[in-house]
Amino acid sequence: METQRAMFTRPLVLSIFVSVGLELITFFFYALMAETSHSLLTPFIWIVGFGGIGMGAVLGVLLDLILVGRVTAKDGIKGTILLAALTMGVTAKLLTVNFAPVFHDLSGTNALVYFISGVTTAIGSGFILGWLVFTEEGGRIADKLGV
Repeated sequence: METQRAMFTRPLVLSIFVSVGLELITFFFYALMAETSHSLLTPFIWIVGFGGIGMGAVLGVLLDLILVGRVTAKDGIKGTILLAALTMGVTAKLLTVNFAPVFHDLSGTNALVYFISGVTTAIGSGFILGWLVFTEEGGRIADKLGV
């Protein structure tokens, strides 16, 4: 029973951690480029809170619903890359560019560069996440991390 529970909670927890880590890097990179006198609290909440925690949770649930227990390691990594690119990359970055008032606070940011870098880093994060969730080696590392 414990193994079954871990099989479904691990992708969710790791997805949130990977997504928050990715969005922290994104925030610090673009906050350093921004030439604004506005507070960076609102962009931080939007990018790390909504983008990191929210999209990480969505990605984790999608992994559980679509891939966990159904695919092999190689297909799991490929599927995770695709889902990460769609959730943490395309969806999160389009929401930020089009709806978030914070994007205007990061005035030094070009929307196309932000979008492309977001999708590219999401693909890399998806590979790491897929490796941690769907391979034996990654599973051993996740065990050592206590996830």
